[in-house]
Amino acid sequence: MQTGKLQRVFGRNLKLHRTQLGLSQERFALEMGVHRTYMGGVERGEKNLTLKTVEVYCEFLNVDPLLMMSPHYEELLKKSGKPVMPQNIKKSAQGKKTARPRSTERNKGAKGPKEDRSQ
Repeated sequence: MQTGKLQRVFGRNLKLHRTQLGLSQERFALEMGVHRTYMGGVERGEKNLTLKTVEVYCEFLNVDPLLMMSPHYEELLKKSGKPVMPQNIKKSAQGKKTARPRSTERNKGAKGPKEDRSQ
């Protein structure tokens, strides 16, 4: 496997999953506590994510991290149907997706999703 291929596969699959859920890149980045341009870099495979970060994204999307790293993820997604909307994103009465309020402190200067670093 060539260097960086797994990053690109994960990014492509992340984008596919996000778009299947109907989330914009900006909205998903906001939910993850990162800037939209950072998320674009992740989806293009330009960011070298830690395994913890991969787990955070996958936990939010309620998908197995190993599936998200599979080059055959798109085929698996087609067989299983549309992905399920994560429970932490709710629909308003108008049908628009609204998220739980986030702390503004979390988003200040964030480059990646907030991780528990107490261990």
